[in-house]
Amino acid sequence: MAASYLPYGATPALPLPELAGQGCYGRTAEDLVQAYGGVPMVMDQMREAILGECSKVEGIFRGTPGAMLRPPLIAMLDLPPQSQPTFPWSDIARYDPFLPPKLLMRIVSSSPAPYIPSDIYPVIRGIRASSDIPIHLFPALSPARLVILSPIIHTLHLLSVSHEQTTRMTALNYAICFAPDLIRGEDPIEDLEICLVPGKRLPPALSAQRKGTGGDEEDSSLVGVLEMWIRDYAQIERATSRDG
Repeated sequence: MAASYLPYGATPALPLPELAGQGCYGRTAEDLVQAYGGVPMVMDQMREAILGECSKVEGIFRGTPGAMLRPPLIAMLDLPPQSQPTFPWSDIARYDPFLPPKLLMRIVSSSPAPYIPSDIYPVIRGIRASSDIPIHLFPALSPARLVILSPIIHTLHLLSVSHEQTTRMTALNYAICFAPDLIRGEDPIEDLEICLVPGKRLPPALSAQRKGTGGDEEDSSLVGVLEMWIRDYAQIERATSRDG
């Protein structure tokens, strides 16, 4: 009955379901890799749809998906792996190109433990070049987190290299969108600071509310590190393979 009072063409926003943590969502990287035996196949299917269909729209990771498909898809992706249906991701992406990117990022953002915990922030601040990432950042992350993050970063790299003209998004734009999904520290001001665009500083009023000492002028941020990782993904992978 309530839907009859909506403006013509509008659809009611369905509430997002509570997560049971049995499928892709609400699980740590370690639980996810153990349950699926590595990267969930559905992640690869989402990535293929994003590169094939979603890459045709502007603001691919900035847009807001529609209200109708998102809740049921989240509920189905939260089912145990053996109970999940086969998803027609290309059709879903054609219907709503902003939906697969949001669902992909939700795998990381819904984790009970952040992929980048606050005790890694000093490592982030100390990275000055992409060559520092495999030397300093990768050892600070668990192997399971790297298993999940690497294909996502690879996807963002391919988008930034091959589809910037259509998406109007660069490696920096993707880093800005992705960084908040990776963190959830005890100090929201510190979280805000670590997600600043390189070269930006917190306003003095916010800096005064920070619990810790914060970073120096020349320190990196998570956005800056992600930008380097996305931009130089192939180079970093070659260095990792060679050193490994």
